[in-house]
Amino acid sequence: VRTEVDLDSLLRRIVDLVAQAMAADRATLFLLDSSTGELVSRAAHLPELPEILLPPGQGIAGHVAQTRRPVAAKNADDHPRFAAAIDRITGYKTTTVLAAPILGPVSTAGGEPET
Repeated sequence: VRTEVDLDSLLRRIVDLVAQAMAADRATLFLLDSSTGELVSRAAHLPELPEILLPPGQGIAGHVAQTRRPVAAKNADDHPRFAAAIDRITGYKTTTVLAAPILGPVSTAGGEPET
């Protein structure tokens, strides 16, 4: 039996569950746009903006995407890579950040996943 899945609904549900598990009031899932290298917020607790676009390497999330290593910042303002501009736009005050890459298979130039 085949089940149709609405990807955006599934991603929003995952973000909700992660935020709940971490006792966070907000969470964002960024996806990498392979054509531009930008991170695009695909599912988020972000009522102020339709989406966030981060250039490669910008902010904590951009750094995590480039290095493929998680970052935990107890005080976001003290972290050198924190992108405070998003807080200024939204009026929201980020206090702590936990960012981790979600990695899938790496594709070769021909588009086939490496094994």
